[in-house]
Amino acid sequence: MNESTLMLSSREGDLVKVTLLPEELRTPEDCYDLRNEMITASTDCRAVLIDFGNVTFMSSVGLLSFLGLRRAVAERDVRIIFFNLSDNLDAMLTLCRLISDSPHAKAPFETAKDEAAAIAQAS
Repeated sequence: MNESTLMLSSREGDLVKVTLLPEELRTPEDCYDLRNEMITASTDCRAVLIDFGNVTFMSSVGLLSFLGLRRAVAERDVRIIFFNLSDNLDAMLTLCRLISDSPHAKAPFETAKDEAAAIAQAS
């Protein structure tokens, strides 16, 4: 397991699980550091599962962290699945069209209710 003040990461085969630690993803410094740590953790994987259970607020610069990760892994067709989203974060990400619950709408990120559902979805 890899540790930092922003995230914990672990790997099972070609799945990487990232647990976000801060309650708020607000400052540019933290968000850019988080992006870089997620990119490093996602080397040679087919899916990144991101646990938002601790996060209650995310600024627009926080969104950039995940879009930066998406851009970094796009050529390798890595799936990024968010889980344990609060209702507010789910609503914000849906409004920004970064996630969708419709199978007909294309979005850069997928969602799952919890870790078990995210693992099943990635398999």
